Amino acid sequence: LAGVMAVSMLAGCNTASNGGNPGEGEGEGEGTTTSGYSAMLGEKAADALYKADREGLFTFADNADDQKALEKTIRDNVDQSAVLTYVKDYTVANFNDANGGVRGAIQSAFQENADLNKSLKDGLPSAHFINTMARGDVWVANGNIAMDNVMDTIFNAYKDMFTTASKTGTMTGDVELSYAYDVAVSVVNVPLSAYNEYTGSVNFIAVTVTRTAEYV
Repeated sequence: LAGVMAVSMLAGCNTASNGGNPGEGEGEGEGTTTSGYSAMLGEKAADALYKADREGLFTFADNADDQKALEKTIRDNVDQSAVLTYVKDYTVANFNDANGGVRGAIQSAFQENADLNKSLKDGLPSAHFINTMARGDVWVANGNIAMDNVMDTIFNAYKDMFTTASKTGTMTGDVELSYAYDVAVSVVNVPLSAYNEYTGSVNFIAVTVTRTAEYV
């Protein structure tokens, strides 16, 4: 009996360890959240950052607050008609240039929910302030597009910004500053469920960069 109980306990532990990470993969189900894409973006950026002498300047890691902000944004601003539009539109699109409409509302709502200063389209802040600065955008991709390809598109959009980011700055009075940047990628998958003639899902992707400064 003791032996049977021990085997059962080990089987239970193995199931939990193998099945307890739904963040892996593309994501399925209403409002499914995914993780690990920050590291994927970091892998895409590694070579370019190394060549531009920016290696170690950026940290790529998931941010729970950004994830919650994206979830709230999608929950409050996305209905099935919008999902249908994105499913039919087999592309990867950035909302940062949207003026009005659903896309503009999503971009603005995420920036408010995540307490961001500006969109990444405005670039990283100039190297003259000690203030913490956080900027970010929302992207959308048809769920059938591999996230590896989505991350290629996203990195290419921000490559120049990453590779020219200021490592140091100077405040008034010749006070020297040293900068560091944290990059987070949050993803929410939303399936299309209200239209029988169409199937599929979309991934909403939020990319944020937070810059912090220290006195040298």
